[in-house]
Amino acid sequence: MKNVILGTTALVAVTALTAGSVSAAEKIKLNVGGYLQTSFVVADYDTNTDQLPTNIRHEGEVHFTGKTTLDNGLEFGVNIQLEARESGDQVDETFMYVEGAFGRVNMGSENSASYLMGYGSPSPVPAWGLNSPNANAGGFTTPSTYTNGISDADKLTYFTPRMGGFQIGASYTPDADSETSGGSVYSPISDEGAADEAYSIAANYTGKFGGVSVNASAGWENTQRTDTTATAITTRTTTYGGGGTLTETFSVGSTTLLTSVLAGATTGTIASIAEATAAAVTTSNENTDEISIGGNIGVAGFTIGGAYKFTDNDGGTADLERHDYNLGVSYG
Repeated sequence: MKNVILGTTALVAVTALTAGSVSAAEKIKLNVGGYLQTSFVVADYDTNTDQLPTNIRHEGEVHFTGKTTLDNGLEFGVNIQLEARESGDQVDETFMYVEGAFGRVNMGSENSASYLMGYGSPSPVPAWGLNSPNANAGGFTTPSTYTNGISDADKLTYFTPRMGGFQIGASYTPDADSETSGGSVYSPISDEGAADEAYSIAANYTGKFGGVSVNASAGWENTQRTDTTATAITTRTTTYGGGGTLTETFSVGSTTLLTSVLAGATTGTIASIAEATAAAVTTSNENTDEISIGGNIGVAGFTIGGAYKFTDNDGGTADLERHDYNLGVSYG
């Protein structure tokens, strides 16, 4: 999720980078920053589920960032982000970068180029919104038009220098499962998972036309992934006295016939009937399109705004169309 870094700075000396003529001009100093968003929520649901009418929501991170410039002008930096509360992925982003006249290269656990370079509809209320918010209503998936299927899996990303307001970026991810699964993080090669290699390409523009600021972006992301679902299947084998065999399959708890294979003829009396239950694997593919639009205006210190988002999901476990609306006012 995209967040603004807030907080104070503390300087911590760490190991100096030395490499002969390209040694670091000074040791890396780590800046300690981050953010914390806390909301008291009052909600009303038009559902039959037992949802809490009020709640307190937190989301925050502690960031350690640092950089140093070598004698040849190259800038090296580090970025380590810790969740501010207990999480299954306590350190969700950890990467290094090198930057110079050639552009910038990120390497490590960080979002892809199409996510980092993307622009989306704004929200008038911090933490809440329709484009990758840090908080959302219970029972709903997090809405986002950012291409973030790869998330923080370890990857290599290159950004060109910005020229005439334009910039291009590209990412390569060896293993799109590396964020949450695979072999030991110390293994040179991870175990094979559901997702394989992933690629991301993006471009954006930032500039002004008269007194109007314009930000625009386009991105593409592709992951080779196979999602499987285990379904219990009952196989019934009927053997006839004449030597024929009839094999039929059914979903457990259903009499609907899935497959039927006859070997030989159904002659003679039934000699035996055997049934066995096992898990069969089915593969699902999904295609999701999401569009959002929104805007904010500032009036006497208040921010007033709204947004709309449309989601169209085809295939996979569910086909759906969803409409999300967001209205809000904030001060400060």
